Amino acid sequence: MAEQLKHQQSQYCYQNWAAQQRLDLDELLQAHTNYPTDTEYLQLITKKVITHFENYNTARAHLAKHDGPSFLVPTWGSTFENSYLWIGGCRPSLIIRLVYALCGSHLNANLAEFLEGVRHGNLGEISSSQLKSIDDLQAKTIKDEDKLTSRSVENVADEPLGLLANNHGQEGQSNDDAVVDEIMDSYALDQYSVLIEADKLRLNVLKCNRASSGIQEVTPTFINASSNTCIGSVENVADEPLGLLANNHGQEGESNNDAVVDEIMDSYALDQYSVLIEADKLRLNVLKCMIDILTSLQAIELLVASKKLHLSLHEWGKRRDIRMGITELLNNSIPSSSHDQPPKP
Repeated sequence: MAEQLKHQQSQYCYQNWAAQQRLDLDELLQAHTNYPTDTEYLQLITKKVITHFENYNTARAHLAKHDGPSFLVPTWGSTFENSYLWIGGCRPSLIIRLVYALCGSHLNANLAEFLEGVRHGNLGEISSSQLKSIDDLQAKTIKDEDKLTSRSVENVADEPLGLLANNHGQEGQSNDDAVVDEIMDSYALDQYSVLIEADKLRLNVLKCNRASSGIQEVTPTFINASSNTCIGSVENVADEPLGLLANNHGQEGESNNDAVVDEIMDSYALDQYSVLIEADKLRLNVLKCMIDILTSLQAIELLVASKKLHLSLHEWGKRRDIRMGITELLNNSIPSSSHDQPPKP
């Protein structure tokens, strides 16, 4: 019962964060529209938004200590969102890629004015020194990401979803619903391709282990080649002691050492919690570094775009789950263990 309560609190934490993001988005849009040249006010709003981000990280760090896995694969996210998650959230480098996408979009939209010398101070006017700092930040960020996981960089911040999210008013609503559906389906097809490659890799590793006749390691060349298939960070559940505990009992999921199994799984969950905390710190630090590089107005534009992207993906993802019949499937009663009786056909 206590575990269920903690999980509900984790879900409420996310819902409160989403509600706060909507409030922040409204305030950011008002600041961008009404006070584009008031640097002091723009900085005040930016600092306020960052503080909300810090508060959210603190709240979920407290909850994740008791329920780390729930934040890594959250039940409150759509299947589309969860398929792009990186250690409980977006990749920190997504912020940088979003800046690049917005820079190109603004420049293309105002190219004629730009060539005439008209300046608006937006993200389309990134200076060479800013660009150098952003490039340096990207290189460092990718190295920091690689320390936590070998997952490849997701592309939801790139064109076209990133710009579609930024160019509409209400999150998840668009005049291009058919276009959004088509793009999300194409992303899903890309994920399918990655899944197929990962399944092939798993099968090939199994075959290599069988053919090795006692050789415990796959050749280094094969291991290096596998890093290109988005296989994720290396899990340790096959190692001792869970691997041996699972092998030494008869019925799947049953053990004479239930207390030991629970203790081991809790220790793994605590390891996941530690990685989640490091990932959250990295996400926040990269955002702060990017804001330091940008002008006050550019920082506001970035925060607007990032919040629109997050909120829109959530709404688009939920809509896609409904369209694909996934929501109805998840809402049905599904047997959770081998002891449950399957539904009658």
